[in-house]
This record gives sequence, structure tokens and C-alpha cells, in this order.
Amino acid sequence: QAGFSLGLAASIGYEFPGWGENLSAVIVSCVVVNLLWGPVLCKRAIIWSGEGNKASGTEAQEEAENDPNDVHTADLNKAVIIGVTRQSKALALSLLKLRWGVTVLTKSVEEAIAFESEVAEWAEDERAEILSHAAPA
Repeated sequence: QAGFSLGLAASIGYEFPGWGENLSAVIVSCVVVNLLWGPVLCKRAIIWSGEGNKASGTEAQEEAENDPNDVHTADLNKAVIIGVTRQSKALALSLLKLRWGVTVLTKSVEEAIAFESEVAEWAEDERAEILSHAAPA
């Protein structure tokens, strides 16, 4: 974004001698101010709004520690998958196995229900496998 603005400023300064050079200086100044102060002011605005420092993840961590066999417990990692294809299903199941929180966006309610039933079936199989390995011999 800054590169485009600086290129535009250079073009304006070259194409329009006189007032173009002044406008070019203003554009460059705005870019510099935005690059220096933008992140600082954005962080302050987020903190001021009360949204800063909320994602500590302690609740998810406690939930995971309370029930280590629950494959639906989401730790700190979250993913959004758009669409239901063979690859997106495989990705969702792989992430769930790694204890990620996964949200899948579908085109229809029917597609969502079908995917949810596949995940539930997989979760039951996964839970049975975990419990079979945890059972004393």
C-alpha cells in the first residue's frame, strides 16, 4: 500500500510541475506518518475499546486438561475452512485430530448436517481408538 502511494506521489510530482510537487510532498508525509504512528494508534484503540489482551487461551487450556480424551476440545489454534470438498474434509479431520478448533463454512444447511455427521462418526472412532489404547491390558 505504501509503495503504491509513493509511486503515485512520484508520478504526480513528475507529471504536474508546481502543484504536483506540493501534492507529492503531502502524500509522502501522510505515508510516513501512517507507517510510524498507525500501528501505535491502532494498538491503543484496540486496548481502549476493551478488546485487547483477551485471547490468553487459559480457558481452552483448562478445558483441554480437564478432559484429555475429548477430541472436540479446542486448544489455542483455530481454523476456518471454506467449502466442503474431499480435501477440506481431510484437512478438517487432521486439524481436529491435532486438537484445533475448526469451523467449516458450507453452502447449505444440508451440507453442514452431512459434514457434521461425518465428523461425529470420525470422533467416535477416534475416541474408541484412544480409549482402547488407554485401557489396561
